[in-house]
Amino acid sequence: MKTKNIICFILATVIGIFSLAGCTESTQKYNIFSENSESNKTEKAAENRDDLNSIMKSWKIFNEAVSDSSGELDSDTITEVIKQAMESEADNNRINIKLICSKARAEEYKSIAGEFVWLYADDRRFNLNIEIFTTEKTSEKNINNPKSAPDIFFYNDSELETAVSSGAVARINDNLKKFDADTDIPESIKAFTMNDKLYGMPTASAEGTYLIYDKRIFGENDIDDLERMTNIAARYSKNVLYAIDDPNYSAGIFLAAGCTIENDGSMQTIDYNSKNGVVASKAMCEIAKRQGKGFIGSGDEDKIIVGFSNGTICAAITEKKTGLQVRNIIGEENTGIAKLPTMNIGGKKTQLHSFSSYEAVGVNPYSKFPFTSQLLAYYLSNERSQNAVYYACGALPAVSMNEYSDISHDVFYSAWNDQRLYEHLTSSTVSSEFYNMLSQKNIGREIVENNGNFSEEQLITYLSEIPIKIPIESGVSIGSETLNNESLS
Repeated sequence: MKTKNIICFILATVIGIFSLAGCTESTQKYNIFSENSESNKTEKAAENRDDLNSIMKSWKIFNEAVSDSSGELDSDTITEVIKQAMESEADNNRINIKLICSKARAEEYKSIAGEFVWLYADDRRFNLNIEIFTTEKTSEKNINNPKSAPDIFFYNDSELETAVSSGAVARINDNLKKFDADTDIPESIKAFTMNDKLYGMPTASAEGTYLIYDKRIFGENDIDDLERMTNIAARYSKNVLYAIDDPNYSAGIFLAAGCTIENDGSMQTIDYNSKNGVVASKAMCEIAKRQGKGFIGSGDEDKIIVGFSNGTICAAITEKKTGLQVRNIIGEENTGIAKLPTMNIGGKKTQLHSFSSYEAVGVNPYSKFPFTSQLLAYYLSNERSQNAVYYACGALPAVSMNEYSDISHDVFYSAWNDQRLYEHLTSSTVSSEFYNMLSQKNIGREIVENNGNFSEEQLITYLSEIPIKIPIESGVSIGSETLNNESLS
């Protein structure tokens, strides 16, 4: 994405107000107004605009100005075009935008939104007001009830199918998204693309899988081989935890063995019932035979934290948030973070695979101000904004970093970047049908519970009960927690 040359502070023409009025205990609200706005006039009804011609005119102004452009437009030129388009979209000379984000990012987005207001509403052609609400469920309100939800929200690629099928997220304008192309990681764009249409602007790498280890036990030459690590751990009466009883983690072994796991939107493919599936299962059996002797094949975040605390675990394959907790327990100087190791699969050292997930900013298709909402979403997702959020709360960017960037030297970013070649997008790999089936036929759990004591014939029989093709049913539930309606009023 092209980094805009925006002043990095809010001038006196922008007023930032923090308030808890009308919000639930867990929800905060920020109001950002252009100078000539009145705070008691910031609320708008949730119904759609009637004057659709004004909205369409705003897109026409923008599209005609940039459709024939190659590369970045002159800053003054694009700013003037955008002001004209926003002025056309304004309702009674006012634009009101509601944005919902996590509490950890609220201050940074408040600053970015303030700069946005200063940039486009500085000459008082119209009043631009932006309200920011915070919650930890940043997508649920929009996906479950978009007609009464904020204009801008954040969601993970695992929610893309549901968001699109329920009409909860707008397609990104083609002429706007082309300014993202130069620095976005290709996988992040793919993560929010369906039927060749982009439905979100990537903002962060939401989830990755890492090897977290104790440097006092392992050297750098030890961590590229899972079997070697378990042997070393056993000598210290400790263990390496790799939860192969969890389908998310065992899938990394099946994928490494050459199995196909794919979600094409209508069909879930899980070809565990194959020669490659048998090879993967046999490798899991071999590692599971080390249970309690350098290896643990089951356990969640809590078990990892307890294990590092009491000294029974010295390495684990897990997520970043767990790695951060481990670092607090054993000390940053003792904590190693790396890509996943290899594993003996079919007699060969084979790199373990994993799932990856991205986060994007989405726009509500029911927004009364779709042009301004998409433009603000772009600014919230550009390279400068992603860098600011990284420094504020550690969220890894979804843009490529050159070797001179401070972020490129972040240990989590480096490990994630090394693992990228072996990662599979959650959204295009697994659906709810994958988890439904493997909760019933969880080969990894069976192997762990039996300490790997399965014959090849038993494995073949068990795998034959896992269908290779499963039709995907529409209508996936996102969860039960929602924002109270008063939080938006």
